[in-house]
Amino acid sequence: PGGQRADSGFVDVGSRFTTVVFGRGGEISFVKQIPIGGEKFNREIAARLGISVNEAEMLRGKLGMERSASAERGLVVPALGATEQGSSVPILQGGQNGAGLDASTRQVMVDAMGIVAEELAREISLCFRYYTVTFRGKRVERAIFAGGEAYENILLNVLRRQLTVEIEVAQPLKGFDMMNINFDSDRRGLLCEWAVAVGLSLKGWDGDN
Repeated sequence: PGGQRADSGFVDVGSRFTTVVFGRGGEISFVKQIPIGGEKFNREIAARLGISVNEAEMLRGKLGMERSASAERGLVVPALGATEQGSSVPILQGGQNGAGLDASTRQVMVDAMGIVAEELAREISLCFRYYTVTFRGKRVERAIFAGGEAYENILLNVLRRQLTVEIEVAQPLKGFDMMNINFDSDRRGLLCEWAVAVGLSLKGWDGDN
């Protein structure tokens, strides 16, 4: 409708919490903190595989690296899907590039993360619904995701199914001169985990100085 103005929502997915923020006229009008983050993904994986949370976190990192490497080679890594969950699954298997995730382990991890992703997506969807109902005449067309867990493809895919808005991963350092700055080797291209730090550093800056 012509009288509506499209808004964007900001969602920061951290290790312990996910924070949903909406603003109006330069002021924050809605904040909701959801007690679901990366740690819950790790705990769910640990419970399914019978391993420690720290081991689950390391396996998630390995899965992420496998997905990145496969994407670069144009290969497809199994995504969200159903599988039988055995009580004992081999964690690693040998390969040309060293130990990699066993296929059954990978699928159990994907299924475990899918359960948490569905739960988190439902909570985020409720926030969007509440905002559009509470602030009449407002419609949200885009959701910007940031935080250390915003790279999780399984979560992003679930969100794209559940939210009827455009999903965008933040690039807080886009436009900055990064020529002489070296990040750790595990830092990925978008650097969306820097969103809060960049926002705080720019607070009060008027752009003229």
